[in-house]
Amino acid sequence: MARGADAQIKQPGAHARYSVELEPHAAIWWRDSGDTYWTNNSGWGLGFRASIPLVDNGFVSTINNNVALGFGLDWGHFSHKCYWWGWNPNDPRYYGNNDCTANTIWLPVVMQWNFFITKAFSVFGEPGLAIRHSWWNWNNGWCGPGNNPYRCDWNDSSTGLEPVFFVGGRVGNDKVSFTFRLGWPYASVGASFFL
Repeated sequence: MARGADAQIKQPGAHARYSVELEPHAAIWWRDSGDTYWTNNSGWGLGFRASIPLVDNGFVSTINNNVALGFGLDWGHFSHKCYWWGWNPNDPRYYGNNDCTANTIWLPVVMQWNFFITKAFSVFGEPGLAIRHSWWNWNNGWCGPGNNPYRCDWNDSSTGLEPVFFVGGRVGNDKVSFTFRLGWPYASVGASFFL
């Protein structure tokens, strides 16, 4: 990220210049979201982020930082037991005997504020918003009223606007780095390529 052995956080502008950061990553999702019909278990997924620097010397002119606009595409997959929210938890049908599967797609747009600590290490914060689309499948689940249920294949989906927030860091050089991220709605590890 930084150029030269003496590039540090207190040396404004002492980081490598790049036009775009491309970052494929794997993710651990904290929970399924978006509907009360399904349990909220963790999942796994894949994603991609592209970040374009907008302000080379960031919001604080006395330190080595920049600000980028990040665009992403993230997918998460979940598999867990289903339940029907309208039933009494003492009813044996409340928790299904069948597994649900759920998938979610998030399209985040974030402000990425980078702080270049050394030539090999940087940290960042990313507040933003994302469009979320989630869909669920409950094969051979329960349908109908509580007093007359029947087996059925149940599908549902929802779409919404969600807040996102991440903190993370990079370890590497001005061409490629190992990138880690922790926040909402997932944690990720991947590689950043600076072009």
